[in-house]
Amino acid sequence: MGKTTQTHEWSESDNILALYYYKYKTELLGVNEDQLTQMVGTTLTAFKKQASNYRRYTTVKEGLSESAHNQATLFEKYGELSRYDLFKIVKDNTSLDETITQRLLEINHPHRNLRKL
Repeated sequence: MGKTTQTHEWSESDNILALYYYKYKTELLGVNEDQLTQMVGTTLTAFKKQASNYRRYTTVKEGLSESAHNQATLFEKYGELSRYDLFKIVKDNTSLDETITQRLLEINHPHRNLRKL
């Protein structure tokens, strides 16, 4: 019997979370990489690959596949946002647990003194 693989369909909310991860990793999220991948429903390797795709959108914009074009559009729309503003987009577009949501709001607030972390 052959090995079956499950392909994840990357939604806009998944890609927004991947963009947040690309820009800010998990250090201030209050969740770890495993929790992020569980939220998305994919593997850590696949999530990291998807997040690393955002690196190319600062220079390459033409000749992208349909899914890559969708990521490029999200990058153009959200790529320059601050961590807090991008987090608000993540919160509005994902199903974060309420406890995690509150923690993320607290640690991503723009007036928080980040030197205490």
